[in-house]
Amino acid sequence: MSNETSESSANGHDFHKKMLRPGHCCHHCGESLWGSAAACRACKFVAHERCADGSLTPCSRVAIHQIARPVAHTWSAYQKFKKKYCNVCRKKMDDRTGVRCIICKYYAHKSCMGTSLPACKLSAEYNAFVTPDEHSQTRHQWLEGNLKPSDKCVVCTQVCGTSDCLSGQRCLWCLTTIHSSCKKEVDRRCSMGLLKNLILPAYAVYRPAMPETDSTVTPTTPEFGAVAPSLSISENMLGFRLREGTDGDDVSIAESLHNEATSQSSALVTLKVYDSSLNVYKRISVPSDADADEILAAALLEFRVQQDETNTYCLAVEVKPEEYEPVDKLAGAIELEKLVLRSTDQYTSQIRIHYSSNHQSLEYHTLSASPLTTSDEIVTQALSKFGMCVTEKQRRAYVLVEMNMYNGVNERILEGHEKPWKIMHDFAKISVQQAQMVRLYLRNIHMDLPATFYVGNLPVTWNEERLERTLKEALGTTISESTTFGPAFPKLGCIFLHVHNEDAARQACTLIKTSITVEAKRPKLLVVPTIQEEVMPDNCSPLITFVNERSGGGQGSELMGQLIRLLNPYQVFNLSHGGPVLGLFAFRKVKQFRVLVAGGDGTVGWVLSQIDAMRQLFRNPGASVAVIPLGTGNDLARVLRWGAGFSGESAMSILEVIDDSLIVPLDRWNVVFENDVAATNNAVAPLMGTTDVADDESREEAPAMEPTQLFVMNNYFGIGVEAEIALKFHLAREENPEKFSSRLHNKGVYLKVSIGKMMTRSSGSSLSKDLSKGMSLEVDGQSVKIPSGTEGIIVLNIKSWMAGCDGWGSDRDDKFKAPSMNDGLVEVIGVQGVMHLGQIQGGLRSGIRLAQGSDISMRILKPTPVEIDGEPSLQPVGRCRIVQGNTVQMMRRHKRLYSNLGGPNSSAPPPSGS
Repeated sequence: MSNETSESSANGHDFHKKMLRPGHCCHHCGESLWGSAAACRACKFVAHERCADGSLTPCSRVAIHQIARPVAHTWSAYQKFKKKYCNVCRKKMDDRTGVRCIICKYYAHKSCMGTSLPACKLSAEYNAFVTPDEHSQTRHQWLEGNLKPSDKCVVCTQVCGTSDCLSGQRCLWCLTTIHSSCKKEVDRRCSMGLLKNLILPAYAVYRPAMPETDSTVTPTTPEFGAVAPSLSISENMLGFRLREGTDGDDVSIAESLHNEATSQSSALVTLKVYDSSLNVYKRISVPSDADADEILAAALLEFRVQQDETNTYCLAVEVKPEEYEPVDKLAGAIELEKLVLRSTDQYTSQIRIHYSSNHQSLEYHTLSASPLTTSDEIVTQALSKFGMCVTEKQRRAYVLVEMNMYNGVNERILEGHEKPWKIMHDFAKISVQQAQMVRLYLRNIHMDLPATFYVGNLPVTWNEERLERTLKEALGTTISESTTFGPAFPKLGCIFLHVHNEDAARQACTLIKTSITVEAKRPKLLVVPTIQEEVMPDNCSPLITFVNERSGGGQGSELMGQLIRLLNPYQVFNLSHGGPVLGLFAFRKVKQFRVLVAGGDGTVGWVLSQIDAMRQLFRNPGASVAVIPLGTGNDLARVLRWGAGFSGESAMSILEVIDDSLIVPLDRWNVVFENDVAATNNAVAPLMGTTDVADDESREEAPAMEPTQLFVMNNYFGIGVEAEIALKFHLAREENPEKFSSRLHNKGVYLKVSIGKMMTRSSGSSLSKDLSKGMSLEVDGQSVKIPSGTEGIIVLNIKSWMAGCDGWGSDRDDKFKAPSMNDGLVEVIGVQGVMHLGQIQGGLRSGIRLAQGSDISMRILKPTPVEIDGEPSLQPVGRCRIVQGNTVQMMRRHKRLYSNLGGPNSSAPPPSGS
């Protein structure tokens, strides 16, 4: 093919004939490819000559213009990936450092990140300007390549996955895989796959992009789900051009390749071409007799940049610092050390303005502008071009917005005096590649929907009135008038704000982040997704997922990545960022939803307590809860048949059975400590909170020592020897948390502490020696004698305790009813030391049955260790009373689907009945 035919007609590709050795694959059909092939000079797309005409994969030069709604990726840490291909340059990832989007699995080399396509999972696309019928139609969102070698095409049923090239397509929602060549045969509407009843539809979620807010994923990743406003592109923007010399005739690519000149070419030379003012260059090979236009064409292909009426480029050389001269002839250019690709300097030029009237289709017009043209003048011209007749008052509602899609998605509203042409020209001066990823569009700021914010990390000593007053002072009168404050949760140190339009919301973000500082700490500011329940299908019951990423030795982070890819990212919440209150508040108006908690028993209790605290806000007060066991004991997960522990199973296998789960009630019990005031002042403050997350939010929820304290028990309450061991283990973990990264290590430390407890017992220094002399016990108003030598008393609500032990035992006894988690009764047992605990764990003995009842009262005569659901403290002298609280709905795995997710565990009891 001659150099003159440098433009493509198929999705922007610039194909030329290339001879390939065996071992290559066609990027279009996935079949083996060798010999004569069609290869794109710009993006390295390779295909059979017969496949080039039907290629549906756009060249990277024009792909950015095909993105309807840009969504930023959430990158992983830098690492090396085996047998994966970069989605930007299509080259292998093996030998170079790169990243992967944790949401959609888009791969990119470190050097390719900036120009990656912002086409992550479109998780929020609510549109107030379309009908409910239009909302209910979800389309496939395809991502090319990096499929599993075993993946099969849903159309032809042949294998479409390969590790030999970037080929095949995968839908980010239903996970369907297909050949690129079979894509035309697939219905554009997406069924959402096997999890459609659990997935929160993207068309029911609205979330404005607020660049000043904190991240809700991991600290090493960029803004989670920074979704730009809805945009789309008309097909005449794709930049497809026929080859020069075809005169508009329909010439196939295969025919053009066949007619390519095969004569001997001149000797090639290699040049370095730099990107504007950046110290980034590309190597290009051109004939030694090539002129400046041919070198420019080669450079544009290598940088994957396309010229049009709004962007023209030239080659230049730096004659002085920051001063460049265009290169018109090759004479002497080859000897130049630094050729620079730059935007052509023009006093007047064209700029493209986009506008979306209904947030679904996007129009654009090209306007003439100069360095002196202001944003207000461009807005006036654009309104006329788009045929909108508005009054001067209505005109003030329209603004120009700059969207920068380089290395993320960021947008900024231009001030009326700013110069749009100069802004776009300045981008090109910095980098030609970056300038290709910047848009200007017209927007009516009065058409924006309200934005909701979570403001946390505030003092827990502040009441609701002070929280609201502090924010009003920071926002000022103007913003406060368009803001609704509340509800507030003073005990959690947080409050919610509802700002009535997006422009005011952006100003509020900046003011809150810069104006409020308490005890040298900045507030945590998060955007709450707004869920439009009225457009959701009747059979949809979305699953709110809370993940404690620190549980299970870091397994939480891995599991969270799987859940984000399978569900809508806006229904997966990291408990380290805002706690459960953020997710529960977002779903408060949804008439039916379910909850999944991934964490230990403490995490489950934390979420259940927050559900109780917010129940009056819910449209669905009876949401059921499932558990993925990430903790050490996981007693509640065991009796609900979710397993003894998570060991890396596929999240899909867990989610698939949630629809078939049984709903069972779980009794919850209030534990009230009435401390003697004198003893309280000298006692050690409780170390227990409502969660096993060691972060600021969880510590805020841990109440201070007061004369009367209230806690909630889901699993068990322990006092004495077992609580003392748990307390020492807890203190060791608090001292060196980085060492407690696996269940095996945790159990080893627990064993070491238990042996140490046996030694202290023989020396008489134990805090829990012979409770019959240190406390009294009443059950349902009747005094219960504590046997002599009892070192621990356990109150059981479920039939699993101490990581799967059956403390009550399976022997029948006519004096007591069979234990159940929802009979309004708890079981009270006694243990006689560490040896007795070991025998219970080994299944050799059970605890000493003392009583069964609904009202337990204990009089503590000396400071004694206690624990509630694994969270220990040292309780001073006083009275403890346990009475029934509310009942929650839990999901229990169906018996026919039951399998121990944590592997065999001989000490785990059989699942108890209702």
